[in-house]
Order: sequence, then structure tokens, then C-alpha cells
Amino acid sequence: MTDIVDLYDVAYSWGWAHPTLRKTVYLCYKTPDFVSNARRFHASAEFSETCALLGRLGHPPSNAGRLLDIGCGNGVACYALARSGYRVTGVDSSAGQLAGIRAAEKIVGLDGSHFEVRQVTPGPLEFPDESFDVVWMREVLHHITDLVPFLLEVKRILKPDGVLCCLRDTVIWNDEQRANFFRNHPFFHITHDEGCYYLDEYRQAFKIAGLRMEQEVNPLESVINTYPSDPIPGALYDPAVSMANPGRYDLFSFFVRKPAMSPVMPVPWPTEGGAVESAPLQKASADSAPETAPLAACQDLAVYWTPEMAIMLEVWGDDNVWNEIQFLLAGCEGRILDIACGTGNAIAMLSRFRHLEIHGCDISDFLIGKAIERGLRKDLLRVCDATATGYADQSFRHAYSIGSLEHFTEDGIVEFLTETNRITRHSSFHMVPVSRSGRDEGWVRSSQGYFNNSTAWWQERFSSVFTAVHSLDSAWSDSISTGKWFVCTNTPVPAHTHDAVLAHTGACCRPAGDQLRKNTMLGSVMTVEGEHYGPVILTPQILASIAASPETMEEILLFHEQLATDKYVRYVDTYYWEGLRRFGRHWRFMDISTVLYAAAKVLQPRNYLEIGVRRGRSISMVVRACPSVKIAAFDLWVSNYAGMENPGPDFVREELIRQGHTGTISFFNGDSHQTIPKVFAASPDVLFDMITVDGDHSEAGAYDDLCNVIPRLAVGGVLVFDDVAHPLHPELVGVWRKALARFPALVAYEFTESGFGVAFAIRSR
Repeated sequence: MTDIVDLYDVAYSWGWAHPTLRKTVYLCYKTPDFVSNARRFHASAEFSETCALLGRLGHPPSNAGRLLDIGCGNGVACYALARSGYRVTGVDSSAGQLAGIRAAEKIVGLDGSHFEVRQVTPGPLEFPDESFDVVWMREVLHHITDLVPFLLEVKRILKPDGVLCCLRDTVIWNDEQRANFFRNHPFFHITHDEGCYYLDEYRQAFKIAGLRMEQEVNPLESVINTYPSDPIPGALYDPAVSMANPGRYDLFSFFVRKPAMSPVMPVPWPTEGGAVESAPLQKASADSAPETAPLAACQDLAVYWTPEMAIMLEVWGDDNVWNEIQFLLAGCEGRILDIACGTGNAIAMLSRFRHLEIHGCDISDFLIGKAIERGLRKDLLRVCDATATGYADQSFRHAYSIGSLEHFTEDGIVEFLTETNRITRHSSFHMVPVSRSGRDEGWVRSSQGYFNNSTAWWQERFSSVFTAVHSLDSAWSDSISTGKWFVCTNTPVPAHTHDAVLAHTGACCRPAGDQLRKNTMLGSVMTVEGEHYGPVILTPQILASIAASPETMEEILLFHEQLATDKYVRYVDTYYWEGLRRFGRHWRFMDISTVLYAAAKVLQPRNYLEIGVRRGRSISMVVRACPSVKIAAFDLWVSNYAGMENPGPDFVREELIRQGHTGTISFFNGDSHQTIPKVFAASPDVLFDMITVDGDHSEAGAYDDLCNVIPRLAVGGVLVFDDVAHPLHPELVGVWRKALARFPALVAYEFTESGFGVAFAIRSR
């Protein structure tokens, strides 16, 4: 190690000697008493809360995982983490005696806490790929001058499913705050090593680096950020307050995860000149399409293959757009075209679906060349203009475009869509950014200019070409835009055609059959008067966004207030608020009530069947979301059955009236294993848009119920199965998976992190 003067040592020595800064140095754990510093940090509420959060993310100290502390300074966190159970390595560029590696070396072994420390130089981290379960950075990330390359290096050394925690990083909201931050920082005039970023700059860097946000901790919600003060219970963070104060900055913490599996292949890093050497482009073979297209000139590599653009092309869709396109295509089959496919990452991800033949086209021969290097079939790729592809009419069943249409001129957008309509037989799906403001903001200048306009503006352009257009929210967003899918169909779909507009997991909720008909089931519980189309992407992300919205919170709270308090209501309340507290807007917790409400809110089902009604609470959630739904309710209407109060159909009917139910309901009393087959035999053509199975919890009984009702689930309909994580019924999750194996048309998900668990499935075909 060198003996040069360490500026952080100078800064903290000066601060310790300065009466007005002595307390600041103490609170920063940078006093000359190294032992006290370490033990105080280990005992702090901030450290305890951070470890608890890491535990909830699957990396508790008890796992003894490998942890890297980047910017470890004097080693107080290394000591605390090692003492708690992690296997710790600390690195820092400072060799300081007070604030650097030499200070950290003095507490190695303290209280039996052993850890390794190393001095490093800025640049690549000298660790093998996938070396660490956790990377810890406290008050470090805002010091990094180039976030994306640094985060990519951190991602490299993280194991799959590993977590990076960035604690107490500085956020400013305007340039005046930035200037004041540097002007007022007590040590910046000595170290000249501080930094601050806008919140969206952190978020975008994580996204570009392919790190999934698990939890973003705002300045008021946790002692992690409020230290040295305690958080104020019930305090709500309002960014507008921060923005209005020129002398203020905020502290945020971020917990992000390296995905366990990446849907895309790694891309070579560009050379200094900005381009990557690639083999000459091989044109698509003659049998890739009925017609051939001319080779287009390669677009500017300075735009498409700068380091940042190369990264963005590969990873920007991780964890949002890629899973959405899978849902869009779940009910489709045959030839599909990826328009403006770029390097082919979406095609590579979709190639595992054997019933799909994914073709790709792009105007850039360079990007198509990268797609070929990825290993995609040359005969399925084409260099062409999206407004004049050269494909024959109706060459493809479906087509999609992701983040490309917005880069065209207004005339070009219409030409793009007209060409898409010409070459597809059924439907196409297009994801574009729409403005957060809801206004038409026009052409935004960036490395690639694009339109950032309202949903209505885009709807008008799509509707000028297609006869049926539906807009759906995407999980993608940035600081000025949010993603929007437009699902487009050029002609009405015959009733017998299942894959025409079954875009997003086949989401057309309608009865089967080749013509309009009328079905009656025991007392007019369900009358089908015509086709029922309801396109929707229903994913865990969509469910979570609906369930965590203020409107849904209000609905559920109003619903709970109307219920008599009992053990079940207390359970629902407890886990509802626990989910919000733990996950906030990244909520992953679901129970049967929130799944049913969110699904019904989106699908607006005509017909709903439930096994195991009891007091009607689950049905009530469906009714609150869709008051006109027609209901078939099955239960053993016997008081105190299975130890639970069961007040009977009249009680449930009155409950539904209070919830605003305007549809019909029929009650069926008896063992569902007998009543369900009888009802279905009497009404052989009836299908349901939503079904809930929450009755017999025995292994054989639950499986029988599932197998009886699944064939009556409409294409695009939702099946909900409760208690898949119930401690008294551990066999139910196996029952659910066994039923799924029997019915491969179901696309299914399970929520088992909290509560008694719930699963749902969508029928894709």
C-alpha cells in the first residue's frame, strides 16, 4: 500500500477537531475509536433493518452467503456483516488510516468477526463471474461517475438471483439543489469526491444494466434513510416538498436483483471505435418468404452500437416487456413476425415455444448480422424497411413491434401500420411509449428521436388502419413516458376461430361455438346472448399494479368495513397491509380477494362460478369489480360445516345486493363432486369467464373439483385456486400443479410469499 496522503483521512481528522462538525463525524462512524465505531454500527437500527430486508429478499445472514462491501472505508459494515453471519470481503480505493483499508484492518477479528479487506483501483473488479450472493454499498453509488458500466461490472460478479443493496444515496431534483449540495457539503472542499443524481438517473441505470428493482426505499419510510433520526410513523413522502426547497436533497436506498435467468444472450462489448467486427451479412434464403426484399443500407453504427446503446438494445426489456410479449403470444401459433427486430433478443427468448415460428426483419443489416451471430436462423431474418417489407399478403398469422414505431414520422407510422395490416392475417401487437403527462409532447430529441404523445394520439393512428384496436398498459416506464400496448385486429373474427384475437394469453372471454346462441342453466343463472370480446393482458404485474392502486385500496378498505369482524377479515387486513408495507409499488403479495378483484376489474366477466362460497366474500370482490356478472354459487349450505359459520344463500344474496350486484345468481346445494357434473350435464354448452375453486381441501377432492371445472373455462378466462400455501393443506400446491399438467392450455402463476397463498391460470386456447 502507498503512503500518500488520504484526503478522506484529512477531511475526517479536520472534522473531528472542528467543534461544529465533531458530531457529524461521530454519526458517520469515522472517529479515531475504531472499535466503538464498529460496535455502534452493528447495534444500530439502520443495520438491523437492512439485514431484515435482505432476509426478506432471500439473503439473510443465516445463509452465510458471500458478500462484497464496495467502498468499505474503515470497515464498520464489514465487521457488522461478518459478525451477523455473512462471509465478507471489503474493497476500497482508499488506503487511509482513519477512513480507509488500514483502518479496516485494525478491526479484523474483533469480537470473533473475521473478514477480508483489499485495496483496489478504479476499474474492473478483480473477482470471477458470479462470485457473490450480495453486494453491499453504503453511501457509495452517488460517488460513481459512470453508473451503467459500473453496475454492469457489479452484475457480472453477482450470482444469479443475487442482490445489490445501495444504501443512503443522494438524490436531487433540480440543478439549483445540485449546486447547493456541493457548495454546502462539509467535506467536499477537501475530498472533491462527492456526487448526486436525479432519482430517474439511478432507476434508468439499474434498468439498462439489467438489474431488477426489488425495493426502492424513500427518504421517510425507513430508518435506513432517516438515520440518525427515527422514522415518523405514518409520515408520507411528497417529492414536491423536496423539489420546492433549493437547499434540500434526499436520501434513497435501492435493493436490486440480478435475474436468475436472462432471456437474452450476452452481446460483445464494442471496440473503442464504437463498432464490433461481424461476419458479412447473409441474406435470407429464398424460402424464408414468398418474395424477396432488397438489401437496405446499414444505419449509422455511431447511433446503434455505442456502448450505452448496445447495452440498452439487449437488456432494456428485462422483467417487463419480454414477459408481456410472451403473454401476448401465448394463445397464438404458426408464423409470427418481429418487425424492427434489432439484434433478435425477443426472437431468441420466444424460440423456446415450439408452436411458434418467429421471423424477424430490420432496416439495419448490422443489427440483423448481430442477430445471426446470436445463433438465430438466417432463413427467418430479413433486411428491409418496415414500411415496405416485400413479404407477400397475409404471410404471417400475427406480428409485433416493440419500441420502434415511435421513431417513424407521422406518415411513416401510418405506412408501417398499413404494411403490417397487409402482411398479417389476424392480429398484431405494438408497444410504444406514451407521455406521462397525457399531453401530445411531439418529437423528443435524443440519440434516437421519437414521438412522446398521448394514448389518444396513438389510438387515432392505429384506428385509421385497423377496425379493432385495444390499448393495454405495459410495465415499462422512464422519466417522461410509460409503455402502452396496442392490440390490433383488421377484420372481425369468426366465432370458431380461436387464435385470431387471442393475443395476450388468448384473452377473449366468450362462449365457444360457431354461432350466436342462448343458453340457460338452472334458473337463468347465465344467459349468453352473443359473442363477448374482452382483450386483456392479465399478468402478475398487471394484477399487482391494480391491487396496489389507490382506487383498489379504497375499494378493499370499504369492503372490509362492511364486513363483520372475524378471524378471516383480520387475516385479510393483516396480509393486505403487510404486502403494502413490504413491497409498496413493487408489490408481490396477493390473496384471493385481490386476485379476484383485479382479474374481474380487467376481464369484466359475464359468467362466474365459485365452489366454496360460505359467506360470499370472494364473490363480493368479483361483484365490486363487475356488478352485472351472472353467478353460479356451489356450496354445502350446512351451518358450521368444517367448523365455519355458513349462514346460507339468503345471507349471501343480501351481501351481494349491498355490494351493488345487478346480475343474477343461482345457488346449488350439495357435494360439488356430485352437483357440478349434474349441472354441466344439463347445460352442455355453458362456459364461464371466471371460476374460483375454494371448496374441498382434500387432495382427491380438490383435484376432482379442478378437473371438473377447467373444461368449462372460456378461452381467455381466469381460474383461481385458493390456499396453495396454507400450512394445514401443504398438498394443495401439488394438486394445482397436477391439474395444470393435465390441461396444458392453462398459463399459470402462484403467489406463495405471504398468507395462505393463491394461484391463478388463464386459458390460452
